[in-house]
Parts: sequence; C-alpha cells; structure tokens
Amino acid sequence: VHQWGELAPADASLLGPHLNPANASHALPPVWPRHAGDLGSVAQADAAGVLWYDYTTSAEVTLAQLVGRAAVVHQLADHGAGAGCDQAGGSGVRLLMCVLGVAPADLAPPAVPLVIVNDWQNQPCG
Repeated sequence: VHQWGELAPADASLLGPHLNPANASHALPPVWPRHAGDLGSVAQADAAGVLWYDYTTSAEVTLAQLVGRAAVVHQLADHGAGAGCDQAGGSGVRLLMCVLGVAPADLAPPAVPLVIVNDWQNQPCG
C-alpha cells in the first residue's frame, strides 16, 4: 500500500513510498516494526495469471487510513532490508495499481488456487 492514490502519470511516480505512519525501517513480514504498507510478496499466481491476496497484519492501520491510497504490485519480489536494497526492497517498477475503496460486505472473493507465504527472509538486492 502506497502513500497516495494518484494513478496519473503512467509511471506511477505520484504514488509515493509505502504507507509508513510510524516512520519505521523497511523490512518484510513478519518483522515488526516495518512500513505498515509493506505486505510482502505474492508467492505465485494460478495458470491464468490471476492473483488473489488475502493478508492479515498486526499493523495498526485503520480502514479510514487506507481508503484512497494505492495498492501496488511491483515487477519483482521485495527483498526486504537486504544489502543494496532501496526503500522498496529492490522490487522494481510499479506494474499494477489501483485506488483502495470500500466494497459491500457480502462481496465474496473469487475462488483462486493460490499459495501465499508471509514469512520471507531479507535478501541482497545487488
């Protein structure tokens, strides 16, 4: 989750960094403290390339703090705080973006066979 929900221009340069209200260092789940907006990396997609990411975090961020911000999928895996990493963990360009909103409570997520691993280790970026 990035700081701003401004999807223009096409290079996504106005989204800002990860949401980080506590001004924490960059790291990967389950390390805490870390950027509240850093949710780690998606482990895999289904055969059609469809991703569904279901994630629970201990970050103290309210729904009101999230609405209007951008969710971003980067080109590469986030390497965390590994050697040579920038504040995005060397995760590359921003490929997919959307602005977060609120959906009806009865809207069910799609049934997609997906494995999510939320226990990554920091890796070198260089």
